[in-house]
Amino acid sequence: MEQPEFLDFDIVDNPNNIDLKTFEFNSADYNPYNSIAQPEFKLDTTPVSQDVDLPTFNLDKQPFKAKQFDPNLGLMGEFVDVATEEGIPFKITSGYRPNAVTKNGSASWHSKGLALDIVPSKGVTWTAFKNKIMSSPRLIQWMKDNDFGIIDETNQEMLAKTGGTGPHFHIGKDKLAVNTFKEWMDKSIYNTKFTEKDIPRFANTMKQIYGQVLDDLNLPKQNIDNLVMQDAFESAYGTSPRGNGFNLGGIKELNDKSKGTLWSDGNYYRNFDNLYDYAKYKVTLLNNRYNAISSPVENFISSLHDGTYKYSASKDNYESAFKGMTTLRSILNNG
Repeated sequence: MEQPEFLDFDIVDNPNNIDLKTFEFNSADYNPYNSIAQPEFKLDTTPVSQDVDLPTFNLDKQPFKAKQFDPNLGLMGEFVDVATEEGIPFKITSGYRPNAVTKNGSASWHSKGLALDIVPSKGVTWTAFKNKIMSSPRLIQWMKDNDFGIIDETNQEMLAKTGGTGPHFHIGKDKLAVNTFKEWMDKSIYNTKFTEKDIPRFANTMKQIYGQVLDDLNLPKQNIDNLVMQDAFESAYGTSPRGNGFNLGGIKELNDKSKGTLWSDGNYYRNFDNLYDYAKYKVTLLNNRYNAISSPVENFISSLHDGTYKYSASKDNYESAFKGMTTLRSILNNG
């Protein structure tokens, strides 16, 4: 297979100011190197917000592999496949560059075929682009599994540091990229800890999380408010979680104590990586064991108590608690 030619916007001599094109990536095609962007577009240089809440994810334990991975394109081809499947709106401005060096003269990850520079498709802002990337559990998992990160080269300070010639996100194995990506994930709502009773914050956070989980599992959403109210009841609006701090449902670990945390009541409660991990486990459990996710809204509590498996908290306590959550219910209904 003929090696694809990558056009470069990063650390390139261009004394004659030759007009450089970028590779247009049509998500309908899995090989982005087959077509050239026409017409040329102008980059949105709006700085990426530094205070945007972004979700991280579970980040399933088994590495994700793209369904149509072309091994001839290596890991960066796999990144392209995963990003395409996830609907990331991007264009490639630089990829494999033999003998490419960094600003300080060391070998660039581009020279090893282990870096891409990408920009958002026309009409997509940098903030929306960042949010889209960080809202993809599978893409995030792929990057974690393969030790990739992102350098945000959308401001002059970073461009001066790296030697870049135009705003872009650099995808690579650079230490700065890996650390930046970790910082993005650390700011995620999925790592939220509720240290005080804040009903609006709890409602908005958990409803967003469950919305993502239900979409990812391709399950109906009619009981999304019930899922949030259940967590509010079981954890006192997140202020009394179990396990390592993300177990809002009091889910016990009965088999492998190393996966749980011993609580004052003598039980081990399951640990979770983050709130997404917890919500995904809980939704799967309620769907498979209790048939609660697809049940009519008014039958949600009954599904937890009237089947083969029964929740430890009584049906009467659940009904009384749900009935008393008027403020939470109002926020959820209006959210």
